[in-house]
Amino acid sequence: MRDIDELFIFDIGKTLEFKNPDFNFLSEISKSINVPFCYGGGIRTLDDAKWCLWSGADKISINSILFENFSILKNISNIIGSQSVAVSIDYIKKENKFYCVSKSGKIITNNDPIFWAKKCEDNGCGEIFFCSIDKEGTMTGYDLELIYKLRNAIKIPIIISGGAGSYKHFLEALRAGVSCVTAGSIYHFTNLTPTEAKKFLHINSIPVRDGYKYN
Repeated sequence: MRDIDELFIFDIGKTLEFKNPDFNFLSEISKSINVPFCYGGGIRTLDDAKWCLWSGADKISINSILFENFSILKNISNIIGSQSVAVSIDYIKKENKFYCVSKSGKIITNNDPIFWAKKCEDNGCGEIFFCSIDKEGTMTGYDLELIYKLRNAIKIPIIISGGAGSYKHFLEALRAGVSCVTAGSIYHFTNLTPTEAKKFLHINSIPVRDGYKYN
């Protein structure tokens, strides 16, 4: 697993096509890896969330369903525990304002992402998975502007996504107050690795798990 600490799996097709999560797939993943993983995509009910955990996921992530049925967040959190519930917030910047989006960016809502994150925290969310659609895949750096605002608005952990293109970008986000940095393109389209990222962060006084010492 290249010394990653956690895996985030989002099957956006399940949401767009109104399909249920593939629980057999989650079970196979659980048997194949030795790190925790969070799953999102197609979760619309409490039973969906339960089955994801029963199939091996350590946490579930919900997003689009909340714009249709917000009360499901508290319902799920009360049953499976806030520690197992992450809310994914995808957002864009339009005419100098920020807006939450759903359906993988296809629908722009009227919700401000900072307000939405606070509302989710108040209703049982255990952590926020924060992603700038504008930054996604660009490898130009995370959206630090909103990270600072979000860190001052909520107390639960923040996971940042969208824009990582160098180890320095990880460092900037962690110093800005996020609890976890995630990346995809940087590992697919460059020679950079999670192991080397950890070495860089360690040198710059960021606490990391020490698996990198043995790679």
